[in-house]
Amino acid sequence: MAGIHADERGIPTPIVNCRFVSKINNLGEIHYGLGDYKNSLTYFKQALQLWRDIGDQAGQALALLNSGYVHSDLAEVKESFSSYHQALSLWEAALDKRGEAITLTAIGRLYSRIGETQEAFDFFQRAQRLI
Repeated sequence: MAGIHADERGIPTPIVNCRFVSKINNLGEIHYGLGDYKNSLTYFKQALQLWRDIGDQAGQALALLNSGYVHSDLAEVKESFSSYHQALSLWEAALDKRGEAITLTAIGRLYSRIGETQEAFDFFQRAQRLI
């Protein structure tokens, strides 16, 4: 849940915890599963910003990975690659090998989808080395 606290000047500011942000991300996943890509992206963007606000790198990476899936399904290749690569950098910074492997696999699938089989293979190999 979100709470309220005061900043150094005494101005009330919201506190957002990870469970609350996870629920917003989950709403994005539900809409994605229903094929409602517009609303899923809206929720993923909200979750991304909130996770940025609280400094949760893994949370940011998850929201970006999920956004990448949506962009991929919409055939928005450039946006998908951008989301995936941002997610990959954050997983690496968070030392999350599982997140890295999942993201590397997603990048490999996207390369495969656009016919870049050698690039796809390279990313699949990188993912396999992490598992």
